[in-house]
Amino acid sequence: MDAYALSRFIEKAGDVDARKRLQKAVFLIQQAGCDLGARYTLHYYGPYSWDVAETTNDLRAGGILHEDPQPHSWGERFAYTVTPTGVAQLRKYEETPEGQADLARIQPFFERFKELRGEDLWRLELAATMAYYHSERHYDWEVAKQKTGAFKKVTESNVLDEAEALALEYAGEAT
Repeated sequence: MDAYALSRFIEKAGDVDARKRLQKAVFLIQQAGCDLGARYTLHYYGPYSWDVAETTNDLRAGGILHEDPQPHSWGERFAYTVTPTGVAQLRKYEETPEGQADLARIQPFFERFKELRGEDLWRLELAATMAYYHSERHYDWEVAKQKTGAFKKVTESNVLDEAEALALEYAGEAT
């Protein structure tokens, strides 16, 4: 998992309000064509990557990310921001030729990542799950939508249609 890119995406977005959002946003950004080296499996909450979780923990332990536990109706939610030390290290790295190349590679995806920061979390989870069924399990979009509905126990077609629209924005056109 590309630790530089993960921290730079969070820094550019300002913050990420939940671990689940971070997982789904990285997945969809990869679907959009930005290879971050995160491998995913299907989990109860949709696509999940141990790579993202471990890299986030490493960045937190290294003082690059700040993890802020926030009370939520069902427990705690963890928000992430880049620390001042992390910002300084990002800028220093970006002064190098390798850093400039990495920045150029991920920069076209900054706005898309930032858009996912504001997306409804349930819709994001459904869209990522649908994109997972499409890209990793190789189902066409209609079957991916049906599989997502069954897996997530969603019967409202409008909810699945909205999630499909988001998935298509990041994972490509219907085949």
